[in-house]
Amino acid sequence: MKNLVLLLFFTSSLCAYGQNDFSNLRIFNPRQQWNQAQGQIDEVTITVKPNGIYTEVGLYLTISDQGSDFFNGTQLEAVLNFSMPEDVIVNDSWLWVGEDIIKAEIMDRWTASTIYEDIVDRRQDPSILYKNSAQDYELRIYPLIAGSSRKLKLNFLIPNNWTNEQTWAKLPYHLVRSSKTPPTKQAIRIFSTEQWGTPYFLDDDRSFKLVESEVLGRFYEDQLRPEFYEAGDLSIGFEAPYKDGVFLQRYQKGQEQLYELVMIPSQVFELGTNAARDILILVHYNALNTTLSVSEVLQQLKQSLKWSLSPSDRFNIMLAGIIPELVSPDFMPAEASVIDAVFNQIDPSSIASYNLPGLLATGVNYLQEHQPNGRIVLLANSGLEGDRNTANALINDVKGLWGDQPIPIFINDFQDRNQNRNSINGINYYGNSYFYTNLSRISNGGFEQLSTCCNTFSEKMSKVFSGALARIGTMDLYTTLQNGFCYQRYTLNESSSLVSFDQPIRQIGRFTGDFPFIIEAAGELDNEVYLDALSIGIEKIDTTSDILRYGLAGNFLQELEREAAPFGSIYNGTNQQLATEVINKSIEERVLSLFTAFLCLEPAQGGEPCVTCVDESDELIVATYDQLQDSLLLVEVAPNPFLDEVNIEIQFRNAQEIGDYQVMLFNQMGQFVRQLSPLYSGKQHTFSIKWDARQADGMEVTSGIYFLRIIGPQGQHTMKLVKQ
Repeated sequence: MKNLVLLLFFTSSLCAYGQNDFSNLRIFNPRQQWNQAQGQIDEVTITVKPNGIYTEVGLYLTISDQGSDFFNGTQLEAVLNFSMPEDVIVNDSWLWVGEDIIKAEIMDRWTASTIYEDIVDRRQDPSILYKNSAQDYELRIYPLIAGSSRKLKLNFLIPNNWTNEQTWAKLPYHLVRSSKTPPTKQAIRIFSTEQWGTPYFLDDDRSFKLVESEVLGRFYEDQLRPEFYEAGDLSIGFEAPYKDGVFLQRYQKGQEQLYELVMIPSQVFELGTNAARDILILVHYNALNTTLSVSEVLQQLKQSLKWSLSPSDRFNIMLAGIIPELVSPDFMPAEASVIDAVFNQIDPSSIASYNLPGLLATGVNYLQEHQPNGRIVLLANSGLEGDRNTANALINDVKGLWGDQPIPIFINDFQDRNQNRNSINGINYYGNSYFYTNLSRISNGGFEQLSTCCNTFSEKMSKVFSGALARIGTMDLYTTLQNGFCYQRYTLNESSSLVSFDQPIRQIGRFTGDFPFIIEAAGELDNEVYLDALSIGIEKIDTTSDILRYGLAGNFLQELEREAAPFGSIYNGTNQQLATEVINKSIEERVLSLFTAFLCLEPAQGGEPCVTCVDESDELIVATYDQLQDSLLLVEVAPNPFLDEVNIEIQFRNAQEIGDYQVMLFNQMGQFVRQLSPLYSGKQHTFSIKWDARQADGMEVTSGIYFLRIIGPQGQHTMKLVKQ
């Protein structure tokens, strides 16, 4: 019976979250695998570090068998299966063994599997993380002692979604929903620099608290409410740090020189594409058919207008009713103050839950009379027009209104309750999806449906407006240096030679030579050929972290994987020569692949505690790091702030074995910078050391906040340094 329950849970999870949002946590006795239960996540902390094309996301999970019927003390195995979008990169895994953090070793999959299974037989302490397909992952932990818990961390690089004004990342919160019940503690911490502005939730007006920590530095924090467990996906937004329509960063370490580029062609090149665009928004709302309130729908619409339209664009809004009502007789400029004023005058209760056909007909007639080249964005959650006869008749009526010149209609269907199923030509359509699919197709528009995988309402809204505002043409984009060249380029989400000139292009690659950086574009738009170029000096190019290196390696490995395992499975038609290349590159760059695995071992089995790993989820981290204070008499750093060099003097209350102590430096993002000691051994009451403001590879660090950490047998102590 328990197996049947587990199967039903597994199936319902898959249906609920779709291919990119599946997760399943199960606990079982390896000696009695039929004896299984759904696992519990007691605590979760999500750390977020925006970086450019990618956001680095750390997922700290504490897993237990709480709520199961296993006998206390039983050695169990925990298995977490989950999916991620294909372009996500996994570059780390940690496991806590007692108080120690074990940072995973990456090795070929078969060696790691053999070690793990052998250890499970001998009842030791490992975890292993596999990538089973382009989107599917498997994490196994042993042992999980019944009545206790295990803590782990997974690290992801998630591609950011960019618009004209914002950039946002969808966090892997669906893994948390694999828990039997909501976690008792849910926190999110965002480590961002000034260039990203203040972070915010895409689907919530709640703000973050700014925290200044002596150990972790400056970050934003919020305790996630229980509603997040039941609600939609979790996405965090930031201000898009463009400079004249371009975001460009570089990473240089030794011979390795990388860049990442995000650009909006219409803002960068002289393409003759800056004419104002006219958008008519039609709004229908039925409270019985959605989990969204009318206030949430209007709030997101207002925000999307501000994010997507430029002040030179124009808009108008029409509300459903017996006689649909315009908020203004004429189109209005899409200025922030105008948008705010318009939404202040809208009465949410005046939006009808009926007469969607009348709303569409009135909207088409209005555009024909006032702006035939305009476009329609329809927000609706009616489910009355989904059967074939009703839908086809309504589509013919709309076609008759616009005649020979279709008016593009872009639809955001936010019905996620009370959807009827209509089976048409062997295909199942839900709600109004048959009507919307065909209406958007014949009008050359677009269609997004909230009830399908895998985005939130705000993300669906962003896609709809992106389509409605797009100007499509061809573009060959070429990046180079004035005295050098670029190579090994990857353009994210590149599906064809057609591009939208008003939407960001994201590219990552390598370069060699000297700046300035040159961007050249050639192609065709509005039946006219164009050729243009932009030169960017080094003073306008920011430096970034090694996350860029992981991003480039991840793209390279994903490309190789598609060739090495063309059928998506390592057991079916694998090209062994390419698989070996994937393994070597995966291990070299520490990026998970189909043919490798992350393996954490207990110290007795060869795992090494990671003294440089920073637990960014620990609420008591400041108190913990003060434990060394009983042994210390004085720590002096001078000068502080400093320019080129800082002197560090450490005095102990009693003579200490100096060789037992380490002095390390971290940046404000918690990333390891350099180890300064041990320099010698022997018992001393004091020792001094200097830091020349250089990191481990000899390169000088940039101005900012750094943390000096003294690590000894009795604990750790941290102090803040400021480099001017």
